Amino acid sequence: MRDDTTSGINDASAITPRDFQVDLPPSALDPKTIRVHLRAPVVAALATRDPGGHPFATLTNVATDQDGSPLLITSQLTLHGRNMRTDGRISLSLQPLAGTARPQDGRPIAHGWAEALSGAVLPRARLTVSGQAEIVDSPQARQRFLARHRKTAAFMQMPDFRLWRLNVTAAHFGASVAASEVILDCGAARALAAAESELLKLLNADHGADMARVATVLAGAPDGRWRATGIDPEGLDLIASTATARISFPHRVEAPEAVVAVLAALARAGTEGRDQALQTREIVN
Repeated sequence: MRDDTTSGINDASAITPRDFQVDLPPSALDPKTIRVHLRAPVVAALATRDPGGHPFATLTNVATDQDGSPLLITSQLTLHGRNMRTDGRISLSLQPLAGTARPQDGRPIAHGWAEALSGAVLPRARLTVSGQAEIVDSPQARQRFLARHRKTAAFMQMPDFRLWRLNVTAAHFGASVAASEVILDCGAARALAAAESELLKLLNADHGADMARVATVLAGAPDGRWRATGIDPEGLDLIASTATARISFPHRVEAPEAVVAVLAALARAGTEGRDQALQTREIVN
């Protein structure tokens, strides 16, 4: 049970708590589960504040920085871009995962996949994050966004486009969630951040088949040309067309060499899972 009135974990200026209690299973508010939901989507509803005081909503593409902070781009000619320049307080609503590999015993979600704007949204919980958006000029953040949305490269060359990061101060996933449970502390993972680009090149150039097996077997994602788009201390992000997948590591990793070892183990797990599935099909047939 989560009591929004007494949790005291949200910035009250960002999300005002409810005045009643909500019954949710503990696994529903598991921080790692929430972070899987945060990193998987490629599309979000963006709410900004019009200069006249009224809310203004639109759809936007999103990616995440290494710590999970949402990234988005806007043209300064758009209304929402104008609104963000005037008032950086924004909110993003992210669609839940379309499918997950949730264990049957009710443990938190480890892996999952999402399809942009797919299926019914109302029957499933939505993740809302709010806070202060700021324009960033970070090569790593830019690379992370472009890895997720390659077709936006031309837009990002235009003089009126800006890359923004949302500094999350409050979150809601059926109940209040502390920002510290949504955003990772990556202070000890600077070496991983510096090596991320080269690691992604290695994975996508030499291990494309492994990435596909990891996505389809571990996350239950559909078949596709999967490629890696991001690596952080908790997991690996993948994309194939409009579908994305999130693969959680079995433990936190902060050094590049440790990531290589974990990814090798995940690739083996994907291969073993595929082989088991093929054997099952042969027995059934």
